[in-house]
Amino acid sequence: MSNSEQGWAQRLARRPKLWTDPLGSYAIKRDTHSVDVDCEASKLKDAFHQKMIDPGARFGLISVRRPCLRTSKPFRLHDRFQGRYSLKGSILRKLRATPLGGMEPLLDGLMSMVGVRELIRFIEDNVISDYGEIVTLDLENKPYTLRYEYLAGSPIAGSSTFVIEDVVPGPHDTWTPPRSRVTQIFEYQELNFPSLASLSTWALKVHNQVVYQQVKQSAESIGHKIVGTDIPEPYC
Repeated sequence: MSNSEQGWAQRLARRPKLWTDPLGSYAIKRDTHSVDVDCEASKLKDAFHQKMIDPGARFGLISVRRPCLRTSKPFRLHDRFQGRYSLKGSILRKLRATPLGGMEPLLDGLMSMVGVRELIRFIEDNVISDYGEIVTLDLENKPYTLRYEYLAGSPIAGSSTFVIEDVVPGPHDTWTPPRSRVTQIFEYQELNFPSLASLSTWALKVHNQVVYQQVKQSAESIGHKIVGTDIPEPYC
């Protein structure tokens, strides 16, 4: 383990939890979405778990970083991690959507230079990342549940919860194949005005994109697909 990796892991272990405050300056909010997949919940929860611990997985612009000794290992209670937002990826993605898209190789090279690369990494780790600790983990009993709470260094206090369960057909449903549903409950409270501004403009969109990609990639890894969601299409 390198000195930088060891230092990062030690700082992660020391990060205190961020608690929501009903009397705080900003309201506590909840954003809930669901994504349906054409397979049983028991299959999906295993695929979801494997995808989440895959060190090479990328969910849009987010990757999950874990301490070296826990990388690739199954989640357990009180595991901690960083959800690192790729600033470089975000800049290049926005550039592609402009008439200056042809300059992407040049800008990519500039951001890969020593000094610039370190500055970008500093911003990613200290300004635009989320840090979390798993506080609920039940992958044995239905509904399957994973919940983590945010740690210092995140722009918000609160928690994210994933619930995976089988969908029971209603009296008017005509479909017969098995179907499971991932419900994602995002409870949060901004800590300052910059985080309030970002959540209300772009960060919540990114959060929904990440949730959709997490489920989509999990389903595809076992040969299945998403068959329904209430996440707005532009965010998928």
